[in-house]
Amino acid sequence: LIREPSFFCNTWFVIDEFHTADHTKCSKASAASFVMQYDPLLQSVNTSAAEIGNSGAAKICKSVSYMTQHHAIQYLKVYMEVMNRCRTLTLENIKQK
Repeated sequence: LIREPSFFCNTWFVIDEFHTADHTKCSKASAASFVMQYDPLLQSVNTSAAEIGNSGAAKICKSVSYMTQHHAIQYLKVYMEVMNRCRTLTLENIKQK
C-alpha cells in the first residue's frame, strides 16, 4: 500500500463475513456486512473469494518455496490463470444447463 498508493487509492478493504467475529478491535464499519447495507451492489460479491484462492495456493506452497523469485512469480501467475479459466468454464457449463 505504501509503495503503490495510486494503485490502491480507490480500493475498499473490508473484513469478510466469515472473519468479522475475530476482528474485535476493528470498527464495525470495516465489516463487509456493514458496507453491504449501504451499497446493494456489494451484496452479490463473494466476501470469501480470497479464502478460496488461499486454499488453492496452499496446494502449491511447498513447490514454490524451492523456486527462485522469478520462477515463483511465473508459476503463480500461470497457476492462477489456469484456476480462473477452470472456474470460468465451470460457471459457463452451469449457465448452459
